[in-house]
Amino acid sequence: MPRCACHGRRLRGAGGGRSRRALVLRADDLYLQADMPLPPTEWYGDFDQRENGVGAVRYLQTRIQAARQALESERWRDKRIGIVTGKAMGPLLPQVAADLTALTGAHFEILTLENTCSGRR
Repeated sequence: MPRCACHGRRLRGAGGGRSRRALVLRADDLYLQADMPLPPTEWYGDFDQRENGVGAVRYLQTRIQAARQALESERWRDKRIGIVTGKAMGPLLPQVAADLTALTGAHFEILTLENTCSGRR
């Protein structure tokens, strides 16, 4: 993935204007592999592709911020909590865990597992 200021191209509408839909959507793990920052939250629109890994980290970050009041008011401090994830998301989840730790005071351990249901890759 070449380094560039843009994060994909926008489709041109019938009148020549730019639409809000991105033509190229990269999964979050590609940004990690390319040592590039994730695009801003606005880039993902409604997070339609989050289950495919596109915007999954930013989506989790927005959900954490939306639950901020509940997370801060709960008694999570000093609790030890495991987050189970697959190999592709494992390297990306420290960003999410850092947000959660800052809000709750809990310790989050990321457990990265290989999904063998579809066979090994």
